[in-house]
Amino acid sequence: MSTPSARRPQAVEVTSWLMWLLVVGGLAVSVVAVVRRDELADAWAPLHPTDTAIQPVTWLPVVLVLYAVIAITVLLLVAMFRQAQTWTRYALTLLGLGLTAGSFAIMRTAPPTSVRIALVAAAIVAALSVVFLWHPGVTGFLRGDPQEEADERH
Repeated sequence: MSTPSARRPQAVEVTSWLMWLLVVGGLAVSVVAVVRRDELADAWAPLHPTDTAIQPVTWLPVVLVLYAVIAITVLLLVAMFRQAQTWTRYALTLLGLGLTAGSFAIMRTAPPTSVRIALVAAAIVAALSVVFLWHPGVTGFLRGDPQEEADERH
């Protein structure tokens, strides 16, 4: 009897690892945001007008809650993706594209170098995961087509 991982093509495994890497990387960025919150606040302070009575929002809780929601969502979707749930590929693709776009959007706000490096890495990993989500081996796995899976393994 074969194990579930023996049935999965290499592209499915790589995609899963890339998604897990995004979750771990997001945790690292969240830790950097907590540790360097004053530096980030100083970098983003020029974006807030000084001649207004409106106080800047405390963004740290938003970052942490957003990370938790995205991480839990990705982990659940990857678990279902590995069980050949076809619709999860679309959801993971949208998350990957959203994380890539979000990384570039945050880079435009001139964050500190450590955050900028983490954002570039996140954008690259997210884009790679989207590419692997649409690999022919993944398509064969999700369709249950043993020929496409066999072609991908060789």
